[in-house]
Amino acid sequence: MIPSEIYPSQIITFLNSPYVISGILLLTVIICGITLIALLYHWTKYNRYSAVKLLPDEQIIKVFRKHWFIFLLDVLLVILAALIPFAVYFLPKEWTQLIKSITPFLSTLYLAWSVILFFGILVMATTYFFDIWVLTNKRLIDVDQINLFKRDISEIRLEHIVDLNIKIFGIINTFLKIGTVEVESSGAVKEFSLRNIADPEQARADISIAAGKKLDEAKEVKIVAGI
Repeated sequence: MIPSEIYPSQIITFLNSPYVISGILLLTVIICGITLIALLYHWTKYNRYSAVKLLPDEQIIKVFRKHWFIFLLDVLLVILAALIPFAVYFLPKEWTQLIKSITPFLSTLYLAWSVILFFGILVMATTYFFDIWVLTNKRLIDVDQINLFKRDISEIRLEHIVDLNIKIFGIINTFLKIGTVEVESSGAVKEFSLRNIADPEQARADISIAAGKKLDEAKEVKIVAGI
């Protein structure tokens, strides 16, 4: 049994007090409220192409995104995190009395934990749907939605693409067609990769065709200019 001097009744009473429980619930409401406002802002103000400002005569050919299995793995990790509190059942028996004595506190804490994790899934879903690669007739644009408040956008002109490589590792990735398309460019400063993309072979073909057409257009312009 746990010595009473380590966990005095005053601490147990404090943890189970309405002030602590109300404080936990209030903090949870504040966190979830801010998250909900941010989610509504994103889904009402933006659509999946909102970060892409098209140039004159520019048209979207295709939109690529990460494979759904990548999102599923993130959700499974959240579900695993939701099950962590159940580890208390594997604690030594001498802890049982303490756990029972602070049941109101632990129940409230687990409720807050579960609600926050649920909103975490909503945030991951939003990030997944806004994290895209957009192929146009002029550019390949990477819209990296890092979180609700941070977005990184980079692009590469199709005429600068010199090579496209595909990397697929593992049995699951091969079976589900998950891979990475690496874009080598004559002008890009940093590496341009479409990581964990769905159907990388088809993505490579689409980008290659678009880049080929753009290169042919550039050659025709040079020929006309030369004449």
